[in-house]
Amino acid sequence: MLNVVFLRENSLFHTWFNIHSAVEIVFINNLITSVLKLVVLLPYLVDFRFDIDLKIVKRLMVFSLPLLIAQVPGILNETLDRILFRYILRDSAMETLGLYSANLRIAMMLMLVIQMFRYAAEPFFLSYYKNEDAHTVYIKILNYFTGVLVVMAIVILGNLGWIKLFIGKEFHSALFVVPWLIFGNIVYGIYYNVSVWYKITDLTKFAILLTSIGVIVNASINVLWLAKYGIMVSALAKLMSYFCMLLVSVLLANKHYKIEYQWRKIIFGLMLVILTYFITLFVHNLWVLNMFVPIFDSVGLPTVWL
Repeated sequence: MLNVVFLRENSLFHTWFNIHSAVEIVFINNLITSVLKLVVLLPYLVDFRFDIDLKIVKRLMVFSLPLLIAQVPGILNETLDRILFRYILRDSAMETLGLYSANLRIAMMLMLVIQMFRYAAEPFFLSYYKNEDAHTVYIKILNYFTGVLVVMAIVILGNLGWIKLFIGKEFHSALFVVPWLIFGNIVYGIYYNVSVWYKITDLTKFAILLTSIGVIVNASINVLWLAKYGIMVSALAKLMSYFCMLLVSVLLANKHYKIEYQWRKIIFGLMLVILTYFITLFVHNLWVLNMFVPIFDSVGLPTVWL
């Protein structure tokens, strides 16, 4: 609200602070907001006592520092394909980046759901693992979550003819990467669920290993084949990097914190997504495709959930 008021031309704010730069105004508004928050919180800070328990600090560092380090290869894995365009494709880098990024936004709908799930699920995973039925609950969570992603993927693929209108005609030539990016996001969602084991067992050092494997696979595939086969390679590289991370995580989990996930149900859901993709290759009538979407969803969701 302050930004809206003070960014207006001829505002008294400009005169009082002798400021004409919008950037400076935004910074000052943020400062005012922070001061007001502090004033509101002062009654609650009166009885606050700053005390450090070195044992707890040490445990926190051992647990969280590897997760912090793992963020570096994790973020790199998300953006590596677009970074490599500049160095591998060179002359066509900007055009390719525009095509790829526009279609990536369609697949990002699944990633937004995954991110929302992470904020809610992680505290629950870490607080519930001591319960007797923890394994059963974790299995159900993976089934439910995968079911949601499968339904979303089928809906997006079955309605891609409509959804593509949101990104502009000039980007439609790269729509072929969307299914593979969607597959990759589903695998990443499964990987996140399965990888709860290293947090529960305080073996967070393995997060660095897993994310590093993802970066190596992603980079290797792009470097070897991006120049020859184009952006399809980048979509497949991301899918393969997530799959390798998932595979290694499952193998390590079987050793340190084994959970008997219902992989047949998960694979069945993924097969429905793949089948939807192949149908879209041969059936181009949107009304016919929309007949398959509710059928596959009504079959896939109960199968994965129950």
